[in-house]
Amino acid sequence: MAHALPVVGSDAAPRSGWWTRLVHRTAAPRPDVPEPTAAPPEGPVAVEPAPAAPEVMRPRRTWASLLARCRAVTKADCVFAVEGEGLVVGRDGAYGRVEVDRIAAHLSRAFDTLSFLTEIGRDVESLCVQYDGGRWLTAIRIQPTASQTVTVGIVGPWTIVREDRQRLRDAFLKLFADGLPDAAEGAA
Repeated sequence: MAHALPVVGSDAAPRSGWWTRLVHRTAAPRPDVPEPTAAPPEGPVAVEPAPAAPEVMRPRRTWASLLARCRAVTKADCVFAVEGEGLVVGRDGAYGRVEVDRIAAHLSRAFDTLSFLTEIGRDVESLCVQYDGGRWLTAIRIQPTASQTVTVGIVGPWTIVREDRQRLRDAFLKLFADGLPDAAEGAA
């Protein structure tokens, strides 16, 4: 049995759906729109290459801008970065240079001490410590290359969950792909 398509305008024609959309798309040509007259060229068509876009040089990020962004995202009181040798290379927030240097020294020792607990894991990636009064110190150790280590310390009213610590680590690794910012730029 053959199926006949409904006639447009009859009671049997659907009033909406695919049939209505099909009918409206295949309507008679409009007189105000000219039809194309030129036939496509035959054979290969020579296409001129587009001019090369000028290479955009991204400004080199500074420790101050990186840590300010990290502080804003984590809503922390203070964020700082420590290079592998223990030198604070940048800080942003309510804590002064002396306080950050002191925290960084103890933080480096904590990572070094816990690295001997190989029964738990091979490398210490992060630390989360809660102090009385509801303050948290969260530290993330990042290795952009085999010879470089950066520890990012975050002091605030709460800790950072594992997934967010991983996101921060991944974001910093992407930012460090072009190299680390200079130490003198963020240690003010």
